[in-house]
Amino acid sequence: MIDPRFVFLGVAINVIAGAGYARDTLRGQTRPNRVTWLLWGVVPLVAFAAQMDAHVGLSAVMTLAAGVEPLAILAASFMSPAAAWRIGRFDLLCGGMATAGTIAWVATGKGTIAIVGAVAGDAMAALPTVIKSWRAPATESRSVFVSGIVMASLTLLTLDRFDAASTVFSIYILVMSLALTTILTVRPRSLARRDA
Repeated sequence: MIDPRFVFLGVAINVIAGAGYARDTLRGQTRPNRVTWLLWGVVPLVAFAAQMDAHVGLSAVMTLAAGVEPLAILAASFMSPAAAWRIGRFDLLCGGMATAGTIAWVATGKGTIAIVGAVAGDAMAALPTVIKSWRAPATESRSVFVSGIVMASLTLLTLDRFDAASTVFSIYILVMSLALTTILTVRPRSLARRDA
């Protein structure tokens, strides 16, 4: 275990990367899927509230940051006409399922169940961006996902207890960030080889 205050370093790194993503969005270089980013903002805030209820401590700061950053990116997407990604039925279906699942789990009133539900909802919200990243990697910015790896890893290293309320959301952020970073690293190379 490292000093719990290292969570703030992870959050700072993520805030810097998120600001870069928002800047790229404003410039029209990055085109976030608004369904994903809306839910990536709301769902972690639900998980944060559940973590606060479960008294998980400083690790909840990462969850709070994981919710605030996407809402800033979402706002940036509305400020740049070039940043809008076309939303389809599949995106709306995933968004609806994520919302319904999150509401159902939150309604249970159980902190750990709400956190697990938030992760399931967040994963459904992520699916449109995972698919978009695979199909059109040039519309994404890898740095925010790399910083997610750092933030989640530092948070996990600060934990002195490894119960579901403390670990589930951080592990999920780590896995999802690793997956998206891998896609955004490997896929452009395979597309370049295919086009060559």
